[in-house]
Amino acid sequence: MHLNKTNLELLEHIIFKRFKTEIEKAGLSINRIDEEGFLFIEKDDLDYKIHLENSIRDFESNKSFHTVDTVIKILTEPEPEIPNWKEAKDYIYSSLVPNDSFDKSDILNQEFDNDLSKIFVYYQSDLIHWITNYQLENWGIDTSLIFEQADSNINRILNKTELEIQNLEGHKLCFFDTDFFMKSELLLATDLKAKTKKEIGWPIYCVFPVRDFIYMFGKKDFEYFTNRIGSIVIEEYENTQYPITTGIYEIGDKGFELKGKY
Repeated sequence: MHLNKTNLELLEHIIFKRFKTEIEKAGLSINRIDEEGFLFIEKDDLDYKIHLENSIRDFESNKSFHTVDTVIKILTEPEPEIPNWKEAKDYIYSSLVPNDSFDKSDILNQEFDNDLSKIFVYYQSDLIHWITNYQLENWGIDTSLIFEQADSNINRILNKTELEIQNLEGHKLCFFDTDFFMKSELLLATDLKAKTKKEIGWPIYCVFPVRDFIYMFGKKDFEYFTNRIGSIVIEEYENTQYPITTGIYEIGDKGFELKGKY
């Protein structure tokens, strides 16, 4: 569905009104809105920076308030604690984040490349909790168990996920067809080769500017897609609260290799 300016402004109004009304019921307010559309809300001496683009996109595609209601819930309700290891272990995943987005002395992490680090998260419903070294001690487990469990969990999700193929002038562009929010994390699955090789070969090439957006394509389509998707990647990267990278990566038997950036 292609939105004209009038329709887009209507959707923005609907989502913004719902967001503003619900947070005000909880005693919160929007302090300011910057030129890029980010909303700034202060709560408990913390400043929250929120963008409603994903909420608008969800409403446009699915006529659903789920995404904006999730943002509202995060702001207005007490954050639930991470459960004990037995209850949490099936919801542990690895995740890629910019190196400058966290304190490495506090968050459990592994080196990835010059721009990104791999952290570990607990994600069961709508909230993503970064695993701290303190949480690891609280669980009473060592890091190797976290690493093994994250690999097992993401492979389980990947094996239940369908590949969506879009054929553009004879060139295949691949997506993950799943309700799992952290689509970029599926690229870390060790079973990825088995999942993609039949459709686009191996190694593959991909972009993942944000957690819920990825493109994948094969070597023979590298030039075709890299010359066409740059503006989309940059737009996704710039219009989110938690960007990952504008990089184009090759994924092969030796892992990830950065091939260029937009």
